Order: sequence, then C-alpha cells, then structure tokens
Amino acid sequence: MTAVVPDEDPMREPTLCFDPQGGHLDIPYEVMRWFMGQVEEEIRTSRAWTRLRPELVEVIHRLRQEYLGAIDDDDFLRVLAEVRAAVPAADLPAVLAAAFGRKPDGTPVSS
Repeated sequence: MTAVVPDEDPMREPTLCFDPQGGHLDIPYEVMRWFMGQVEEEIRTSRAWTRLRPELVEVIHRLRQEYLGAIDDDDFLRVLAEVRAAVPAADLPAVLAAAFGRKPDGTPVSS
C-alpha cells in the first residue's frame, strides 16, 4: 500500500494505492492504524501551507512550481527580495518555510 500526498497542488486530495496484482493480504489493525497515523502526519506537515490565506497560498504555489520546492543558495537573496515585495513581513517566515523549507536568514527550517 502506498499513500500519495500531493503537496504541489492544493486542489488534489491524498489517495491510497493498492497493488491490484498482489492478491489478498491481511493487514493487522494496529499496523493499519500506524500507517494511517503516518499518512495523517505527512498530510499535516506537507500541506499545512494550503490552509494559509488564499493570497499566500497563491504565492507559495507559484514559487513551488517555479523552483520545484528547492532553491540554490546563490539565488536565495534575489528570491527573498522578490518574496519580501510580494508578502507582508509577518508572513515571510511561513511563505519561505512552505516554499523552500528555509527561514528568512536562509537557514533550513528544522522539523
């Protein structure tokens, strides 16, 4: 079983996939509860940005599409200036964390 949590498109819902050729398989209840807990945590952490204000979601979605969720250290300051011009200072940490996993000073956001 595989859980797919699309974090690039806030309109797509998470899904579960099973191997149709795998035949019957008994999965213990506790294992399934553990797995679904893992899926819930992945949804919470990777999609938390989709619950921000719509204008921030739009900025983050555009940045994630443009930079594929990662940014080179050499480009960070230029993009930081672009983001600062587009969002209020109070929202800067949330936008940078959601788009690139970074703080405004360029360091990684710890989990």
